[in-house]
Amino acid sequence: MNSELQRPVHFSTGTYPRMAVDQAVLTARHASIREPLLGELSFDRIQICPQNPTVINEQFVDKLKEVTWVEWRLHANVRLSPLARVVDACDWQTAQEWFHKIKELNDRLCGATYTLHAGKRINCSLLEVIQNTREIADLLGVRVGLEGHYPTVDDRWLISNWAEYGKLLDSGIDFVVDLSHLNIVAHQSGDRATGLVKEMLESPNCVEIHISDNDGISDQHRRLITPPWWWDTLCEANTVAPIFSEGVV
Repeated sequence: MNSELQRPVHFSTGTYPRMAVDQAVLTARHASIREPLLGELSFDRIQICPQNPTVINEQFVDKLKEVTWVEWRLHANVRLSPLARVVDACDWQTAQEWFHKIKELNDRLCGATYTLHAGKRINCSLLEVIQNTREIADLLGVRVGLEGHYPTVDDRWLISNWAEYGKLLDSGIDFVVDLSHLNIVAHQSGDRATGLVKEMLESPNCVEIHISDNDGISDQHRRLITPPWWWDTLCEANTVAPIFSEGVV
């Protein structure tokens, strides 16, 4: 593996998962945060994650907007109240008030792309979660990227095998490629499916790429130190989707 990534990799507040959003950004910028494989991370786009305890409300959004040179992207079930709540695309029918609040905040924050996870099979089918994502995108009025998962012993997650990722690609909706999730799919299935991975990365429907490292068993959000199997595929892909590092310090 000798390809180099000729693209900026953007900062995610999930790098400091128990820290307030603004403190995480200040800490990372003060440290000029770098990763062994990626170099210095970019701050012109920042992903705000649910792992941070900050409540995202109108007052906090207005504070973020003062930093005019950053595109802030809300990711998944960011905290809208002090009590954390897991809301995925599969929950659209039962959590519409939550999604309306996300719309209000995202509009106030200048309307960047929003991304969320597919969620649990017990809550809906693959076809339903794809349709839910279309309806969520219609509500928000921005691109909404659906993020798949990875296999577990109890097969709880929607979009967690290569066949389902292929159906996501063919669906025509916007999506996220989380290469750390795909590492688990590859490890558990014994198939790296690099052709499908390249197709997904190069699809015009790919709105974000998430990267971190793991052992192929669980989603550990390790920092990338050595090139994983998908590294050359990412480096060589003709994609304009922004890349976010989700490696935890």
